[in-house]
Amino acid sequence: MTRKSFLVLLLCFSPLAWGQWNFTPGVELGIRQYNPDAAREQQEDNVELDPSVFFEWDYADQSTGVSAGILPVVTIAADNSAIPDFDMREFYLAKEFEHFQLRVGFNTLFWGVAESRHLVDIVNQRVLVRNLDGEQKLGELIFQYDYYIENGTLSLLYLPYFRPQDYSEPDERLSLPLEVIRENYVGQSKQDRESFVLRYSGVWDNWDIGSYFFHGLDRNPAFELTDEQGFTANYSQLDQVALDVQYTASRWLGKGEGVYREHALGGTSWAYVIGGEYYFYGIFAGAKDLSLLVELHRDTDATARSNQIYRNASFVGTRLAWNDIDDTSFLAGALIDNHGDSWAIKAEYETRLSNQLSLDIEARLFLKQAENHPFYLYRDDDFIEVRLMYYL
Repeated sequence: MTRKSFLVLLLCFSPLAWGQWNFTPGVELGIRQYNPDAAREQQEDNVELDPSVFFEWDYADQSTGVSAGILPVVTIAADNSAIPDFDMREFYLAKEFEHFQLRVGFNTLFWGVAESRHLVDIVNQRVLVRNLDGEQKLGELIFQYDYYIENGTLSLLYLPYFRPQDYSEPDERLSLPLEVIRENYVGQSKQDRESFVLRYSGVWDNWDIGSYFFHGLDRNPAFELTDEQGFTANYSQLDQVALDVQYTASRWLGKGEGVYREHALGGTSWAYVIGGEYYFYGIFAGAKDLSLLVELHRDTDATARSNQIYRNASFVGTRLAWNDIDDTSFLAGALIDNHGDSWAIKAEYETRLSNQLSLDIEARLFLKQAENHPFYLYRDDDFIEVRLMYYL
C-alpha cells in the first residue's frame, strides 16, 4: 500500500470519525508440528509458531447507506519468511444507492462453490504456506461498482496494484528446493500491473450462478529454473472466462466451476472441478448431519504452476456438522491422482470453546507421492496445526 493511496483512503474515512463503529480486537496463536523427517537436510524447523493480533472495525448507517470496514493483521512468524508481518485485509468504504453500490479500498473476496479447489477465485493473492488450497488470502486494493438487475448483480472491479506471492526459503517447510531469486512479468510491464474483472452473479430458482471475464496478471506464477540454480517466478498476463454454478436440492448440492484461459506465457488452457455433496440429516436419531463429498478435477495447463496438482484428480470426503451453538464441524477428505500414484489427506475440526474463544485443528498428510507429481516436493511435510483465536 503506497503512502499516497493510504492518505486518499484516510481522507475518505474522515467523515465517519465520529460515527457508530463496532470494534472487535483479537489475538490468534497458531502452533504447527511438522513431520520431523524432512525431505531435505537443511529443513530444520519441525515446529512453527505464528501468533498474530488483529483489530476489526465495522461501520454501517442504514439511513445514509454508508458502510465501512477496517481489519489490519499483525503476525509474528519468525519461523517462516513467507507469512507477511503485516496485512491490511480490509480498509474499505462503501455507499449504497437505489440501483447500485460503490466500494473502494482494501478487501478480501471469495468466489466459487467447490470444496477442494477454489478454481474461479482470482482477486486476492494467497498465502500457500499457510494452506495449500488457497483459503488464506491477502487484502487487495479494489475499486468496485455493483449494479443491481433482476435476478442478479453486475460488478466491475478495477485492481490498480498487484501483490506477488511470498516464498518460503529452501531451509523452511512447504518450500521449493531452491530459492526464488527473480520475478518476471510477461505480457505487462513492471509498472503496469493493473487488472479488470467484469462479473455477473445471481440466483435462478434452485441455481446459484456466477460468471466473469478477467484481464490482468495471474496470481499463480509459473516457475522456471535459472542459470543461477534458483527459480524465476513468471507472472503472466491472463485473459480468463469463468463460470461457477451450484444446484440446491433437499438432500444434495451439485457444484461446478470451470475456466478458459489465455496466458501470455503458456498459451490457452481450460480447467474444471465438478461434483456434489449428499446429506444425511439427524444421524443416530440426533441433531448431527453427515454429508458425503465427491469432486472431479481436470486442468490442461502444461506450465509449471501449483495448479498441476489438479491436472487429473479426484476428491472424496465427508463432513460432520454437530448443529450446536458452538458451530462444531469436522471435515476429512483425500485428493487422489487418478493415475493412482499420489494421495494427500486433509482433516479439519473447528468449534467455539466459549463466546470469546474458538479452536481450529488441521492436519495434512502426503501419504504417497510420485516423483513427477507436484506434491512430491512436500512428501515429508506432513503437519498438524492447532489454532486458538480469542476475541477481546
